[in-house]
Amino acid sequence: IIDAKEDLSIQVHPTQEFAKKYGLTTGLDEAWIVLEADRNASIQIGHTATTKAQLTEMVVSGRFDELLLYEGISQYDAFYIHAGTIHAIGANTLVYEISQAEDQTFRVYDYQRVDSTTNKMRELHIEQALEVISTPDQFSKKLNETWVAYPNYDYRHVISCDHFRLEQYNMRLTGDLKLTNWGFLTIVKGQGYVGNLSVSVGDTILVPVGHRTIRVEGNLTMIYASIGEKHER
Repeated sequence: IIDAKEDLSIQVHPTQEFAKKYGLTTGLDEAWIVLEADRNASIQIGHTATTKAQLTEMVVSGRFDELLLYEGISQYDAFYIHAGTIHAIGANTLVYEISQAEDQTFRVYDYQRVDSTTNKMRELHIEQALEVISTPDQFSKKLNETWVAYPNYDYRHVISCDHFRLEQYNMRLTGDLKLTNWGFLTIVKGQGYVGNLSVSVGDTILVPVGHRTIRVEGNLTMIYASIGEKHER
């Protein structure tokens, strides 16, 4: 859960091809669900360059106002961030994030901020970033899955990919949830019970193999993260 009080750094994550070339464990795809956002909040996602040469020139010369694309956001908007997509979470935004298990991030721009531990501007990774940023920017970003009403809850299948699956549940009445796989259930609104556990906002519950049907009580909004299509069992 990322609580961005200010604009986070403009960055990009390594692709699978980059990871294989340089000995990283994996590339890094991720997805976001906006939990809270100020009325004028936005995220940075994607760019305007059409060639690597144009991208390089705009980054090196600092023409970020021309290069970067932004999108306004509101509660429960969801986005898939492909590896190689330049992106950043904007100020006054609370975001749920799921990603592949790789921590490598290449920082492209950081508003000339100073690292308080070194008193120097924070490190950028321009060379690596230029290698992995997809050009032209080709990926769809916003996820527009619709809600489906069931007797006890409303359901939204946010995304399924090779690496992870995200679903969202808005409980209206006490009832059973039949989950697709083992995973992590995070409470993002309300309070109540999951099984015999008392839960409230911010709690995350590990749902193990063999316990995919669970009793839920309370007006709860929950996000369920489970393993991707390559690994389902």
